Amino acid sequence: MGYILVSMAASKKTVKKNTRTKKTPKKKKPKVSLDNRKVLFIAALIIVLCLSFLSITFLFSVPEPEKSAAPSSQATELAGKTESRKTAPKKTEQKKSEKSAESKKPAEPKKPTEQKKSTEQKKPATPAPKPAEAVPAKPAESSKPAKAAESSKAAGTTPAKPAAPVAPAKPVAPAKPADTQKPKVQQEKETPPAQKAKPAQGDQGAAKPQVSPVPPAAKFNIPPAASGARICFIIDDGGLGTENLKKYTSLPFPIAVAVLPRQKFTKEAAQIIRTSGKELMLHQPMQAQNLKMNPGEGAIKPDMSLAEIYNLVVENLASLGPGVKGLNNHEGSLITTDEMKIGAVLDACTDYGVFFLDSRTTKDTMAPQAALERGITIKERDVFIDDIVSREEMLKQIMRGIGIANRKGKCIMIGHVEKSAKILPPLLLEMYPELKAQGYALVAPSQIR
Repeated sequence: MGYILVSMAASKKTVKKNTRTKKTPKKKKPKVSLDNRKVLFIAALIIVLCLSFLSITFLFSVPEPEKSAAPSSQATELAGKTESRKTAPKKTEQKKSEKSAESKKPAEPKKPTEQKKSTEQKKPATPAPKPAEAVPAKPAESSKPAKAAESSKAAGTTPAKPAAPVAPAKPVAPAKPADTQKPKVQQEKETPPAQKAKPAQGDQGAAKPQVSPVPPAAKFNIPPAASGARICFIIDDGGLGTENLKKYTSLPFPIAVAVLPRQKFTKEAAQIIRTSGKELMLHQPMQAQNLKMNPGEGAIKPDMSLAEIYNLVVENLASLGPGVKGLNNHEGSLITTDEMKIGAVLDACTDYGVFFLDSRTTKDTMAPQAALERGITIKERDVFIDDIVSREEMLKQIMRGIGIANRKGKCIMIGHVEKSAKILPPLLLEMYPELKAQGYALVAPSQIR
């Protein structure tokens, strides 16, 4: 037992010695000494290399952009970042190159017309390195920045900082200003066939006014007017009604209407004529050679004296109201052959200030001789339109009057309100455009001398 205690005490002493020796071990000096600056530099270099490697792999992993007129803003930013990362180890040289690039690169955005031309001209193909020709040469201070700039030009991109003014695509978007700057050959190539066909349609629309305004150009075969031929239409027998009268007063050219005196609608007919702007005349009734024919109210009879004839004509003119321009005879083949009696009618016309138109109901009329003795001029009828009331015959008479107008320079044609109201107004309306197109002047009788 004592032996065991002694041995245990001895073991405790040995343990204490060992612990003491372990507590104070001697520090050994390291064989290799490390410099903190070198370690940091190496770590930074490794980080830069890793980042550059990752950026290169990312750049090559991005798919190539489609063929377009101009590179996107993201491609320009990525290209700028990769180039800035490649040249990171040499910070001092990079700063100098960036300053020189910033001072000279902004010249590119100042020429939007050149960029528009290049982008519009190269739409169907990939962007060519033509814009690089206009860029001024960079200073040769460092080889790496110059290579980076050349690679960016070849790719059609710009450095990150100058890319800011180029980024907005709004000024490049409008196609109209770009089309004006394109060459003519290119504009013709790029113009779609639908757009080229439009001018042809415009030409057809512009050609319409050149076509004659007469739809059936050769319907009546009216010859061209000779030396400004004038045509005058006078419609007799007004005052018997108003419905048919309005068919004539609504015609779109000058005519004259001769109104019978002392009829039921005399004053109303005269007012309709004045309102329409047509010329108002007195249709003075006179006795015909056939004594059985009654010329109507207010007629000149063979047994009247010259004074009675004069007073009757003045009263009939006054019954129509204001604006009467002239007088012509209704029937009157017996009175017009009497130079004295027709002379009294001419005296009344002269004093009242109206012209006299001889309807020439007889070839033996003495009205021209009586006018010559008084030193005045009268007018004479050339054609009766509706002796036969049919469209064919009336058209023949009008064409005959057109021939007279071309020979004499004027022609006076007479029709009748009630007699041919169903045929004559629409026929005249149908012929008017062609008469006008052929150069005929349609005038009132007061305009014919």
